[in-house]
Amino acid sequence: MKKYPVLILAYRRVVELQATLDALEQLNPSIVYFHIHDAPNEEHQKEVNEVKKLISLYKKPKEVKYSKEPLGVRASCYTALEWIASKEEIFFVFEDDIVLKKSSSAKIGKLMDRLEKEDGVVKFGENRERPVYWGWATTANSVKRLIATNIIDMDAEVVMPYFESRLHYKGMMELYKRRMTQAWDDEFGMLSKVLGINEILSEETLTDHIGVFSTRVENGIDEGFGMNTHVMFRNGKLVD
Repeated sequence: MKKYPVLILAYRRVVELQATLDALEQLNPSIVYFHIHDAPNEEHQKEVNEVKKLISLYKKPKEVKYSKEPLGVRASCYTALEWIASKEEIFFVFEDDIVLKKSSSAKIGKLMDRLEKEDGVVKFGENRERPVYWGWATTANSVKRLIATNIIDMDAEVVMPYFESRLHYKGMMELYKRRMTQAWDDEFGMLSKVLGINEILSEETLTDHIGVFSTRVENGIDEGFGMNTHVMFRNGKLVD
């Protein structure tokens, strides 16, 4: 399999990150880009510091982008993707709790061959047919299109066909405005459809999601994010 760079979105998980790195050995990455940022409180910062120590021990080719600002999930993802897209053309993206299953490199190699030819996004993790990115690869071209577009600013008539109804569209746009959607995953999933970005899906799940706690709702920045959020309409008008 051809060597590709890997971007790892790191934060507070030490044990999980080590497992992720161990499993990535089978891909023999050309370089690993680590993106990490500070926590908003002292307790969580201790865990961030442990992750930084682990990254410092990684002896193979690497680059590290470290922000002393507690960015939160969405901002850190966008910052990391912008960073690697300025350096590489095709790359993998792993959160720090996504572990590649054994003997997956040959299968992923075939998917990457398609990505080289077709552009777009390769998804090979659990729930890959949905807006879930638990193991994926993409191109600088696709990333630049995704992060340059704000779904709230897009013309309603362009976006609305991808929702169940006009009311569903209005409700989701209100959630986006309130920053109550699920971080960046839902946005990327929707934007991929609206922008016509090619999605290449593996036939089977090739990663394990091993995170034992969520950093999405505990970092103090993305506190509003969550899956069980809603807005209420009455007679077509927003009431809550």
